[in-house]
Amino acid sequence: MKKIVLFGGGGHAISCIDIIKDNKNFKVVGFVDKKKVKLNNLTYLGSDKDIKKIRKRYDFAFISIGQIKNNIVRKNLFKKLMDAGFKLPSFVSKKTIISSNVKIGTGSIVMHGAILNSGSKIGNNTIINTGTIVEHGAKIGNNCHLAPRSVINGDAVIKDGTFIGSGSIVRENIVVGKECVVGANSFIKKNLPNNSIFKNEK
Repeated sequence: MKKIVLFGGGGHAISCIDIIKDNKNFKVVGFVDKKKVKLNNLTYLGSDKDIKKIRKRYDFAFISIGQIKNNIVRKNLFKKLMDAGFKLPSFVSKKTIISSNVKIGTGSIVMHGAILNSGSKIGNNTIINTGTIVEHGAKIGNNCHLAPRSVINGDAVIKDGTFIGSGSIVRENIVVGKECVVGANSFIKKNLPNNSIFKNEK
């Protein structure tokens, strides 16, 4: 069994542990965070300053920090871990429905109850959260977060660094630009340019 280290000790980490423990190929051996906290009786291994030291002991890492306001922390940490030579596997909950031709990038996670339909594509370091639906041909970029029960309809494109809030719906063929923030329960029926902030409009 391969040993893996989590980077992040908050609420999202608890959800990640739940997914990883069902994967018989990996065992979480400890976690890294800014400060020592309690996390499922796991060993605290230090802060981000200890990345090189931790890399000497372990080959595999996973980013277990969530993303709401922006993706800067996750994006920068992803680069640091890759530069340090860590391998960042992706994890998919056994409680998902996923087409055989879906592509998922490095270091991403698909949570319980998600549905990924035929031809959809998920980038690197992206969170597909609980109950999210990604329909046929949709493309989700790198460093994105699709919050619980969001729906990305067929052939829509969510570009790098974008956050889609809980319960939001993106209509088919719509393009949501880079680094956008879509508030919870929104309905996106027209293209959004890069760096847009869209809240609660239906």
